[in-house]
Order: sequence, then C-alpha cells, then structure tokens
Amino acid sequence: MKLKGTMVLELTDTNTGEVERVEETNMLTNAVNHILGLNPMGIFYAASGEYDEHVLWNDVLLPICPNMIGGILLYSERLEEDVENIYPSTAKLPVAYASNDANATASVARGSMNLTESKVLDNGYRFVWEFTPSQGNGTIAAVALTSALGGKNVYGDSVASDTTFLVLKRVTLDEME
Repeated sequence: MKLKGTMVLELTDTNTGEVERVEETNMLTNAVNHILGLNPMGIFYAASGEYDEHVLWNDVLLPICPNMIGGILLYSERLEEDVENIYPSTAKLPVAYASNDANATASVARGSMNLTESKVLDNGYRFVWEFTPSQGNGTIAAVALTSALGGKNVYGDSVASDTTFLVLKRVTLDEME
C-alpha cells in the first residue's frame, strides 16, 4: 500500500496579517516499514510474549503517531522524493524543526506542536506545528516528517539541548588561538 499525506503550510506576514497558503500532496518513505519490519535484536518481543510495558522502546516508537512519526523538518533546498530516501544528506541541514511537544529550549529554529489541533482522525492523523515570528526563519523548499526524537534536536543544531547524541568533542572558533 502506498501511503500519501497532505501538507498545508500557512505563512503569516506579521506586519500585514496576509496569509500565504501552500498545499501539496506528498508521499511517505519506507522508514516506518523498515523499522517495524526489521525488528533489530528482537526489541519488539516482550519477555511475557506480548507487546506490553516490557518492550523498552514502546514509549519511544509506539504508538506510531505521534512517536515514530511525530516531528517535522523544514529544508531550504529540495529533497528527492523517493520512498527509499529515509535519511536526507547532512549536506542539507534543516532551517527549522519541531517535535511532538512544546519547545522549551533556546533554539530559534525549533517550533512547537499544537497539542489541541494535532489529533487522530478517522482515516489517519493530523499534525499541526507552529513557529512564532522569531522561530524557523528562512527559505522553505522542502518539508519532511521525522520521529519525535528527530524533531527535538536535529543534526547540526547549535543549541543541542535535547540531543540523543553523545558529544565526543566540542570545538568553537572562540576556543582557537
């Protein structure tokens, strides 16, 4: 089954109040199918023989919406639309991102999920993310869904306040002589 979604992007000019609306039909990659189909190291099998609280990744991956699919990445360059393209090149870093929660960080690139309007529908799920006028500024040429963790702190973010990555060495220009 080929999954599709509809993306509606509304940009509001804070000076005039004018709203520009862009609506696109988009495809979903095989990321979720690969994750659920592979079952690395049997992590989805509980000791009790059921999918229950014994599965350590339940609260990170399941339910699929809003955990496995619960974040958004906004890019300034086009992304190739290919079902097998599940990891965009690190040469193209997002200009904005958001997760399945409210942004409590100092990152001006990170927005927040609207927890009132994001909800389960009869035929799917609706995600609504919001960015204040000081957040996520830049050119938007592509939009990609990601996991909730992927939307908390994307690769290349300078704030790194909620990262799942281990920083081995941090170097900044002010440390150099």
